[in-house]
Amino acid sequence: MQMDKYRECNLKDVRLEGFPSVKMTRFLTHRVLSEFAKTEIFAEARTPIELRNDDEGMPAGGMWRGEFWGKLMLSAARVADYTQDAELLDFIQKESHRLMTFQDPDGYLGSYTDKERVAFNEVTGKMMDENPSFGWHCLWNIWNRKYIMWAMLMVAKVTHDQDILDSVKRQMNQLIDMMHRQNIPLYITGNDQIMGVASMSLLKPLLMLYEETGIQKYLDYASEMIPYWDREDGKGPNFLRNAFNGKELWQWYPNASFWAKSYEMMSCLDGLLEYYRVTGEKRCLNAVAAIHENLAQSDMNPMWDVGFVDKFIGAAHYPNAATELCDTIHWIRLSYDLFLITGDNKYLDYMELAYFNAFMAGVYRDGSWTAFSIRAATRHEPNFQCNCAYNHCCVNNAPRTYMDMAAATISRDQEGTFQVNFYQDATATLDGVTFTIRGNYPVGDTVTVTVSSTDAKVRFRKPGWCPQMDVTQDGNVFTLHFDMAPRIVHRSTENIAADANDPNGWPYKRYQCVPMAPHDSVILNYRKTMAATMMRGPLVLARACRAGTKPEQLYSPDTVNGKPGLTLKLTPRPNEVCWGCWDAVILQNGKPLEAFPVCDFQSAADSMFGAPKGNTFSIWV
Repeated sequence: MQMDKYRECNLKDVRLEGFPSVKMTRFLTHRVLSEFAKTEIFAEARTPIELRNDDEGMPAGGMWRGEFWGKLMLSAARVADYTQDAELLDFIQKESHRLMTFQDPDGYLGSYTDKERVAFNEVTGKMMDENPSFGWHCLWNIWNRKYIMWAMLMVAKVTHDQDILDSVKRQMNQLIDMMHRQNIPLYITGNDQIMGVASMSLLKPLLMLYEETGIQKYLDYASEMIPYWDREDGKGPNFLRNAFNGKELWQWYPNASFWAKSYEMMSCLDGLLEYYRVTGEKRCLNAVAAIHENLAQSDMNPMWDVGFVDKFIGAAHYPNAATELCDTIHWIRLSYDLFLITGDNKYLDYMELAYFNAFMAGVYRDGSWTAFSIRAATRHEPNFQCNCAYNHCCVNNAPRTYMDMAAATISRDQEGTFQVNFYQDATATLDGVTFTIRGNYPVGDTVTVTVSSTDAKVRFRKPGWCPQMDVTQDGNVFTLHFDMAPRIVHRSTENIAADANDPNGWPYKRYQCVPMAPHDSVILNYRKTMAATMMRGPLVLARACRAGTKPEQLYSPDTVNGKPGLTLKLTPRPNEVCWGCWDAVILQNGKPLEAFPVCDFQSAADSMFGAPKGNTFSIWV
């Protein structure tokens, strides 16, 4: 086993506070802690597993509703660990046992009646081509089972319930034995159009189960999987070779909008990191680090997530931007694991930027739901999947990011030095030393950190975007002042994607969610050229109805992008519905060009129907 460079806080020893935690508390209460969550939301998520009807009426393939219980329970287990809420701890244990009543004698527990329907063959593949479900080869049996096993493993760890752990082992044993008996390699299972990455994402929970039990069978199966990504024939995604081929990820194979499924690919990369932790195979770590940097350069969108909706298509080359919340959640998770393993603070920068912008913009302020796709302008895209009223992939995953950010607040390296990683209001204890962080960061620019021990060696992360961070000390109280550096962020006009404005192309149609009425603002304000954005500290800024921006100032095909000598002046502006609000003036060589109110991006449209004061906005200038 390889030791990480840093250790994180135990969730039970952290409390997130301040403005972000208000939204978090509403969300966790509604989605996990409430009686409604336990009775209605979980019941709906459980139903496809109880009825095994994800393949009902489908002669080939099957649906993904079986993932909902696993994602929701995975979130609930982490929230229970964080809150130590006795009722929630009791519920997740009983709910796991309730699910175990549906387990077959051979160990299978899933949402498909045909447990062996894991891959397309020549006949069933042709059937899907002739009458595809949802427009693609839809088959999620192993993906669904992965989430059930992973969630129950986390419940077993939190509650110390051996019966639940035994159930997980039986599930994994049945899956491995079935795959060996059928002689089907994992990489050809599931949705074959996305190169098997959904099923191959089993790697991480498989290795976590090995770490928990020490059963060699699980490590052996993991070791069978690794060569599938190190192939002489070049069959995709071939992570261990393509990572170093010098191409942007979307260029690895033709038609990236077809195969480069962001969330599933990042789940596989996280599995490769876990394989490095277990075996010390450095090429796995090196490949993931190289792919992470590749994505940060080629697929970073202006909301500081990676991807265009749910695909890696070279998002940095598109004038418009939209990002699936699940991708944000996993970009943050992948970045966090890379930080823990390598100790490189650049990964914390990526976490912070994605968290305060794409992630928080996607969580609705009333706590009821999340967006599916976070857009850079007009409004965000909600989603209801598989005829479910209370569950979809993003909303069930979202609590995990709050828990990742909590655990990452403070870390400690192998030499014993503490590092303060993030500065949102929080109280965190690690190894008996308590850190109290206050300052309404990053709307506020001054933060105090009180350390309970004067003997503790402490350092403070300087964010990569910050030109100057001043630290003063008075006893055990540290005061940090951040230069928030209000700025215009220009976007490259070179190598704009060839299909950016093709009305028949996938990016154009997927961004707009066609069909829409021709006068819909999403269509009317689709950008044809690159535009700049505004930032203050880690916050993307938006012109928005909620900020007080006039309707005629919200959208314009014109842009300041590429103009020399630009500066951004911000003056705080009172506002009851936005976290941060400012009067903005864009100046060129000291002379005003434009003036309008702005707010932090996450406040601009974090509701489904517009209340309060509308949810129309744009980050473009």
